[in-house]
Amino acid sequence: MASMTDIAAVAGVSLATVGRVLHHNGYVSEDAKKRVEEAVKTLGYVPNTMARALKSRKSGLIGSFVVDNPNGLYRRINESLTDAAEKAGMSLITLQGRLLHRDEGLIVDRFIGMQVDGLVIISNGNMTADLFEKLHTLKIPVVCVERCYDYPFVDNLIVRDRAACRDGLMRMLEEGHRSLALLAIQPVGVPPSSEKAPQAVEWERMSGLMEALEQYGLSPEQVILPLHSYSVEEGYRAMKRALMRTPRPTGVFCTADTLAAGALQAIYQAGLRVPDDISIVGYDDIIAGILSPPIDSVGLDLSDAGKTILSMLSDRMKNPELPPQTAYLNTCYHDRKTVAASR
Repeated sequence: MASMTDIAAVAGVSLATVGRVLHHNGYVSEDAKKRVEEAVKTLGYVPNTMARALKSRKSGLIGSFVVDNPNGLYRRINESLTDAAEKAGMSLITLQGRLLHRDEGLIVDRFIGMQVDGLVIISNGNMTADLFEKLHTLKIPVVCVERCYDYPFVDNLIVRDRAACRDGLMRMLEEGHRSLALLAIQPVGVPPSSEKAPQAVEWERMSGLMEALEQYGLSPEQVILPLHSYSVEEGYRAMKRALMRTPRPTGVFCTADTLAAGALQAIYQAGLRVPDDISIVGYDDIIAGILSPPIDSVGLDLSDAGKTILSMLSDRMKNPELPPQTAYLNTCYHDRKTVAASR
């Protein structure tokens, strides 16, 4: 098996230079870097991560705990995290939980067994205080994404859902639409006192819609269709009900692309055209661009998400007692011309 010493000999550089290239640490000229990379490829060098972990007490592994759900948003977030981890010379291990199985404890224990240096929990609303305490005791930093938690030593990356839903609906209202169907998940329990609560996602989205309606003097009860899941089927059934109203809606806003996909099915079954007869906007921009027709959607700006997550993990590794950090994910409106002026 090739060693770093072999690479140094073939590349004609020092062992320290090889180390800087392999560990992405320190300055190396482009020429030397190229020669080291070519030597790595020629010799088929594979880093001895176990030896490195024993020496540094770091595994170079970041855990990503995702939960399967209909809208698939977690996949995009995980892709951003994977890219950032690779650029930082780290490896990402992803384990997927099941939405209704409450297997968080089992999966957290598996990550602990893998000796991950940090753990990212994406869109999971079922974490408990004892699990966070266990991770903190073991000095494993945690960042929660989208569904967040107000616990000591837990850092959060929060989506600006309220502003995104408000501004997205405002576009439709500014085009003159007043007969609306707003497909949104019914929030659970009482409004949380902080954005850092797992149930805050639905409350924030609903609040954004209501703020936009209030600016135009519209009653939420007449236009919001509270739903119980983000499934395509739920969107279809809700849209079927909405189309039976008089007057028929001229604009539809959905708080997930999956709901919009179901709504589109009902719209076409009714013989209506988008946007000539009815305007529609989705949310999260996961599948909006591949629907027929591609529809407007509010998406997440994930360009720096992975980098931000790793930065928070790094800060917590250096100082486990650091006060909780909060960062925000901005959103962006993808205009595919499915909102027309109301007629």
